[in-house]
Amino acid sequence: MRRILICALLFPMYLSISIGDPKPISTDHLEKQAKLYRQEIEYERFAKAVSWVESRWNPQAVGHSMDYGLFQITPIRLRDYNRRTGNNYTMQDMFNPVINRMIFDYYSKGLPFEVAARRWNRAYEWRDTLGEKYWVLVKNKLNNL
Repeated sequence: MRRILICALLFPMYLSISIGDPKPISTDHLEKQAKLYRQEIEYERFAKAVSWVESRWNPQAVGHSMDYGLFQITPIRLRDYNRRTGNNYTMQDMFNPVINRMIFDYYSKGLPFEVAARRWNRAYEWRDTLGEKYWVLVKNKLNNL
């Protein structure tokens, strides 16, 4: 009972304390943040769709070309990534979903989804019909997420 009485007496005083005028947040800033947030959510959906097409979300997947992990990293892509970034990952590291995703993001983040998907599947021949078929698979999964 005593606590309730003390709280009832002190709460109005707490409300009257002014720390200062808060700076108003610009609507431009909020709109930019909201746009970035929406883009990040869409990119996460895209990455999820690609990993489904590549491995059915299995971080231990091994493909027919010795491509490993969620995003099916090939030895050639891993060598290229290591050369560009100065890392020294091995193919065994590709079973780690965090590292696998980091490599996918390195090559895909910031690109339009169709371009990223086609390049991911057919790195240097991404404009061909197989790249188109792959994009259709990713797009269909993306629409169903």
